[in-house]
Amino acid sequence: MRPFRDLAIAVAIAVTIGLASAAIAINQRANAGAASFGPWGARTGVAAGQADPYARAAAAATVDLPLGTAEGLTFAADTDSNGRALDAACVYTVRGRALPARLWTLTAYDGAGLLTANPSARNGFHSRNLVRAADGSFAIAVAATPQEGNWIPISGDGLLLVLRLYDTPLTTGLAPADLALPAIERGACR
Repeated sequence: MRPFRDLAIAVAIAVTIGLASAAIAINQRANAGAASFGPWGARTGVAAGQADPYARAAAAATVDLPLGTAEGLTFAADTDSNGRALDAACVYTVRGRALPARLWTLTAYDGAGLLTANPSARNGFHSRNLVRAADGSFAIAVAATPQEGNWIPISGDGLLLVLRLYDTPLTTGLAPADLALPAIERGACR
């Protein structure tokens, strides 16, 4: 009976170590190749046709479907422009100017990486339905309470903002160091 118990313990230890090492590898791969532009980070080298098994597993774990190289770029922010973690209990203003893309979207996700649940079923904006100022700049409020103008309603715990640039010249090479992505300004918190 003792050999079976020892075998079961050895198998349990091996399975635990295997699962832990796979989780570490997937987490490190999810953050590999990241380029930062203020609060926004872009992962490179995980385009749909180029992904290795670890990149695919990281994409599945984070519910992140990467854009193909020719399709566009995805940037994500989990902090504001001052480096503070985004909090669904706060009001944020995403402020910027025209982005180098034919079309772009800004979407809010909760802490679990799912679209934020809200009564309006609106989780984001795209550049074609955005109200802009006379100088071409825009401001999008991200908050749980109704806001004037462009507003993305959020709820729940945690907050992740994802900015996708479609049909952008930035996919032809490295993004310039002076790429001006929108600022994320923190307002009042509940």
